[in-house]
Amino acid sequence: LFRSDDGSSEAHRVLGMLYAVRSEDRGRGVTPAQVATNTRQAIEHLEKVIDNPTGLTDVNVQYTLGRLYLRAGQADKAVVSLSRVVSENPGSVQARISLAQAFVGARRLDDAISTLVEIVDDEPRVASTLAQFQEQAGRPADAAESYTKAIAVAPTSRELKVRRITALVQAKAFEKAADFAGQAQGQHPDDLRFPQLRAHAFFELGDLSRAIATLEPVAKANPNDGPTQLSLADLYVRNNRRLEAEQVTRQLVTIEPKNADALNYLGYLLAERGQQLDEAIRLVRRALEIEPNNPNFLDSLGWAYYRRGDYVEAEKYLGPAAQQMPKNATIQEHLGDLHAKDRKSTRLNSSHTDISRMPSSA
Repeated sequence: LFRSDDGSSEAHRVLGMLYAVRSEDRGRGVTPAQVATNTRQAIEHLEKVIDNPTGLTDVNVQYTLGRLYLRAGQADKAVVSLSRVVSENPGSVQARISLAQAFVGARRLDDAISTLVEIVDDEPRVASTLAQFQEQAGRPADAAESYTKAIAVAPTSRELKVRRITALVQAKAFEKAADFAGQAQGQHPDDLRFPQLRAHAFFELGDLSRAIATLEPVAKANPNDGPTQLSLADLYVRNNRRLEAEQVTRQLVTIEPKNADALNYLGYLLAERGQQLDEAIRLVRRALEIEPNNPNFLDSLGWAYYRRGDYVEAEKYLGPAAQQMPKNATIQEHLGDLHAKDRKSTRLNSSHTDISRMPSSA
């Protein structure tokens, strides 16, 4: 057996590698604390190996150490180790992916992207990972191109196609998004995400008619698919066809009485119209029983009470909803309307003459 206290680089190398293997063991009975301990001990031993020039150029040690640093949340150190590996093996796909992940951990997204861009044409296997980094960096058009390269390697991947369309929508390339969604819909007719994405692209193009025409037959053929039904209802609302939106949503609620999104949507639809407000409140309360504290549902309930003129109850729900979603413009507007109503009521009350305080006549 090696002794780790005798200064032997080889002993530290062997022990470090053994602990590294143990750190990857996440089987039954292995606790997170044990994994963390094995990771720490592996790092301690392998750092002693790279203290000398021979160990510094040991690619296997540097790669293992880089992966351990990543696992331990030491991204800057991982960048150093993995950069050495890539320098020695510039064509190594796994080493570049690991280095890119280290750059992401160190919040150096541009470096992560550059690391993979260098080899993506020769190694399109990295295209999907590259695309995800480009999305994180706010470069959806570049991400869409990378997803196209990834799809060339995996032409049947639905997920990659969904991601490409989504990236194109984010890049405001709506025509391309609609075209790719249409192609994918033909290739995967059972995947209802593609007609939904295609309809969304048409909507963004300002073509409500084509958006509705895309979803209507799909919704008819799939009456119990909540996302499709609600997407169609939303398009009807935007096209001022609110009665049809209500009809679609009521049918979904009948088929799926525990669909919280459908219950909330129908309740909010009625609240917006200012009609059947008692029913609106009952519907949204049912949704909240399924998903308590959902801020969208809280907003719907508060808005229904507001429309009914019950401002005290409205405050109970609009306030928490606004706190949970401070950047949601609609929810903040609802709370603003309530506060404006309160201020108006206060002004009216203060303008009334208080007869009890008037001096009595002589």
